[in-house]
Amino acid sequence: MPASASVVAAYGGVDILISNAGIQIISALVDLKYEDWRKLIAIHLDGAFLTTRACMRAMARGRRGGTIIYMGSVHSHEASPLKAPYVAAKHALIGLAKVVAKEGRKTAFGPT
Repeated sequence: MPASASVVAAYGGVDILISNAGIQIISALVDLKYEDWRKLIAIHLDGAFLTTRACMRAMARGRRGGTIIYMGSVHSHEASPLKAPYVAAKHALIGLAKVVAKEGRKTAFGPT
C-alpha cells in the first residue's frame, strides 16, 4: 500500500505535505558526474513530484483542501559555486510550487 493510502486509511485524509527530502553534492560543474546530477535531481524533484501527486489526489478526493510545503533555502533564489544541481533543484521547486498553487486550487474547489 502506498504511504499516502496508508495515511488516508489511518487518518481519513491528507491535510498537509511537507516535502523536505534533499542531499547536497559539492562539485565543480565541469567535474560533476551525470549520475550525481541525476541522483540529486531525483531526490529533490522526483520525490517532490511523486509525493505531491499522491497527496493532491488524496486531497481532491477528500474535498477539504490541504497544504503543500516545499523546503527551500537561500539557493532557491541565489546561486553558489560548486552547487549546480542543488541550486537548479531549489529553483525548480519554486516553479513546482506555483503550478501546485494554481492546479491545487482548481482541483480542490473547482474552476475559478
